[in-house]
Amino acid sequence: MIAKFKDQITCTEIPATGPCNYLAKGIYKGERIYFIDIICVACNTIPPQEGYNCDGQKIAIENFNQNVTDVEAVSPKRKN
Repeated sequence: MIAKFKDQITCTEIPATGPCNYLAKGIYKGERIYFIDIICVACNTIPPQEGYNCDGQKIAIENFNQNVTDVEAVSPKRKN
């Protein structure tokens, strides 16, 4: 999935100092999905509206904040 989204990933490390996009994964309706999320403390952004399952199928995400669990960054690396 990192290769699929490589042109959209702008973060190199988390925490980031400014707005940036990163690849994340989570569980949606019992299925692992991957999506681009954003880090921006000052931005008013909406949650991701779509993601992709492990087979590469696009999945429309309904009510992200209530239906996507176990969200974690796939890229970039977390600073220690």
